[in-house]
Amino acid sequence: MAAVSTIIFSFTGTPYFFTIFAEMRVKKDYFKSLYLCQSVVFSIYAITGIMVYYFCGSYVTSPALGSAGHLIKKVAYGLGLPGLVITSMIVPAKTIFLRCLAGSRHVNSKTWQHWTVWFSCTSGVVLVAYIIASAVPGFSSLVSLIGALFGTLIVLQPYAMMWWYDERHGDSSQRNKRWYAAAMWASFIFVAGCFCTISGTWGALQKLIQAYHADAGSVWSCADNSNSK
Repeated sequence: MAAVSTIIFSFTGTPYFFTIFAEMRVKKDYFKSLYLCQSVVFSIYAITGIMVYYFCGSYVTSPALGSAGHLIKKVAYGLGLPGLVITSMIVPAKTIFLRCLAGSRHVNSKTWQHWTVWFSCTSGVVLVAYIIASAVPGFSSLVSLIGALFGTLIVLQPYAMMWWYDERHGDSSQRNKRWYAAAMWASFIFVAGCFCTISGTWGALQKLIQAYHADAGSVWSCADNSNSK
């Protein structure tokens, strides 16, 4: 289940499509962008994963960039850091920022309230990320835990609940086989999400315990625990 949780973690960015939809000028093009983006993302995940495991097998490091050698690893991280900063700090900070100042003129005005809330959000996100990353010595274990504990609550259960919420006042006389199939699928997604949350969290915790016993690194040591030395 730890491996399944890692896969779920890789798709936890899908809720940000709502933000993209809200900012689109032509709303009818949303599904085009959705299909294109998810196709590209899935293709990159699949191709990269197949190539890495083909050449590295069970010796692949976590993160996998460490398997490419010291030079390629440094170059890849140098190119990827801007994207990592945007996705891991600016995007969640923006979400919190908009929630805090929703309906206020300070959202788009360069007032001291605007900048105070913005820097508080970014600093808070960085602080929380640093604490979590330093407290958990294994990267793969951390990814599995986040995917199981939070990823499922982002990409699985909410969408099933959204479907039921939209259909709660529907005309029961117009429910056909397609509707019942969709209802069964939504119910399955919800149950599967709950199962992955419970079993995935247990599996990730077991993986963390094994990492501690295997001397994968100590808490707050900032040591290289990717096995890419």
